[in-house]
Amino acid sequence: MSNRPADRAPPDGVERHSIRLPWPRRPVADDGGAAQAAGEILGVIAADLGSEAAPSCAAWVSELLRNGGTAWHSITTPAEPVTLTLTLLEDGERECHALLSVARGSGEANWADRMAAARLDAMITTAGALCHAVNNTLTALLGNAEMLLETAGLPEDATLSAQLILRAGERLDGLTRQTLQLGRARHPGPGRCDPAAQLNRLAESLAKAEARGSRLEVSVASDLGSLLVEPAALDAAASHLLRNALAAGGRVALRAEREAVPAWPGFAWLRLTVEDDGPGLPPAELAFPGGGFLTSGRSGGRHPLGLASVRAFATALGGSLQGGRGALGGASLMLRLPVLDAGGSLP
Repeated sequence: MSNRPADRAPPDGVERHSIRLPWPRRPVADDGGAAQAAGEILGVIAADLGSEAAPSCAAWVSELLRNGGTAWHSITTPAEPVTLTLTLLEDGERECHALLSVARGSGEANWADRMAAARLDAMITTAGALCHAVNNTLTALLGNAEMLLETAGLPEDATLSAQLILRAGERLDGLTRQTLQLGRARHPGPGRCDPAAQLNRLAESLAKAEARGSRLEVSVASDLGSLLVEPAALDAAASHLLRNALAAGGRVALRAEREAVPAWPGFAWLRLTVEDDGPGLPPAELAFPGGGFLTSGRSGGRHPLGLASVRAFATALGGSLQGGRGALGGASLMLRLPVLDAGGSLP
C-alpha cells in the first residue's frame, strides 16, 4: 500500500490516504514509535498540502495517536481552507492504520457532519460528568431505601414509599449506566472481527428471543472484509439498531453488503441497513439520527440513547449513520463502516 497522494483528484473532491503505522501505536515514551508514527502521517500531509501545512497539524496528530478514534482539524493553505479527518483503526496485536481524508474548500456538508459530531461529543462529556455526580447520591438513596425495607415493624405506608423510592432509583441507575456507555461507544477498544459471522449470529439470536411475532428478514453477504474494532462494539451497535426496529414494527429487514466504491486505499465500505414498517423516525432525527440523545425517542417518550451510541460508534471508526424512510414504509437506518479488504492485512 502506498502512502503517496493519489495522482488524480477523486470524484467526490475528498482525497483519502491510508497509512500503515508501526506497531504498537502506544509505545513506551523512549522507544521513538510515537514519533515515527506521527512522522509518517505528517509526511503524507506535507506531500499533499505542502511542507508548511505539517507543523500546524503536529499537535493534533500527536493527540489523536494518544487517544485513538476520529478527530478533525482545519487549516488554511495559501490556496484555500482545508479540513482534515483522521481515524485510527487497530486490531490490538499487529495492525494499526491511519485513515486520512483531505477536504478542500469549505463544504457545507462536511461542516455540518463535523458540527454534529462535536455536539454529540460535548453532550457525551457533559452527561458523563453529570452521571458520575448523580451516582454518588444515587448510591446513598438506594442503600437507605433497601435498609428501610429490611427494617422490622415498618408501617405499611412507609414500606410502600420505600419500594417506590427503590424502583425509581433503580430506573435512574439504569439510565445513568446507559448514558455512560456512550463514552465507551465513542472510544471502542481495538480488535478484529468478521462482521458477516457476527451479524448472522446476532440476527439468529434476536429472532429466537422475539416472542411477539415480529418477522426479521436477513440478507448478509458472505464476504464483508474485516472490521478493526473489538467484536463487542459491533454487537452493541447492530443490536441497538435491530432492537429499536423490532420494537417499532412487525416486519424488520437487515441487509449487509460491501460497496463497490472504495473507502480508503485498502479499505472498503461495509453498508449495514436496518428497516422496519413502523411509524418512522421523528423529523428532528432524520438529518442526524442519534445526534441529540436528550430528545425523546420514537415511542413511549424513551431517550434514544441506543441510537446515540450507534452514531458515536460510527464516528469513532470514521463511518456514518444515516436515516430516512425505507422500502417497508417505516424507518431506515444505514450504518457505513470502513472494513479491511479481503485478504487480511495490507502490505
